Amino acid sequence: MTPIKCSECGEILTNEMFQVNMCFKCGNIINKYLSDEEIEKQKEREKIQKIQEKNKLNKLIKEHLITSGYNFEGYIIDKYLGIVSGEVVIGTGIISEIKASFSDAFGIESNSFEKKLEEAKSLSLEKLIYKSVLLGGNAIIGVDFDYIIFANNMIGISINGTSVIIKSQE
Repeated sequence: MTPIKCSECGEILTNEMFQVNMCFKCGNIINKYLSDEEIEKQKEREKIQKIQEKNKLNKLIKEHLITSGYNFEGYIIDKYLGIVSGEVVIGTGIISEIKASFSDAFGIESNSFEKKLEEAKSLSLEKLIYKSVLLGGNAIIGVDFDYIIFANNMIGISINGTSVIIKSQE
């Protein structure tokens, strides 16, 4: 006879566990008894579901609209969901400092700091959009970028906006 295992952790269930209707290893309430094959199938379904959810989230993030204004041409705002923000703080690094000093001395553009700002801006935008998607939004209006210089050559970027649901006017 094949032993019956917990559907949550795979522990072999004992008579004592059946009596209290609970797995002693993980605390799962025993309401379904699965074989090894059924447990593997369930894990595979859960894995596929997680991948599908991640793909759906990535699609929502890619389709998200953003503006510094307060409307989108051809769309109406159906619902305001609240303010969202994305913040990132990064260090400039010693190499960037040396390159910037060289650029300053010769009066030329500092690409090393520019790259750091672009990196921080990109990361904070990703966080902003992610938070809006989690609220159920499909767009962000009134986007504002704030740059902050901290001690020890740390650069901070804070991006704020209002998460909204927009719908086509058609």
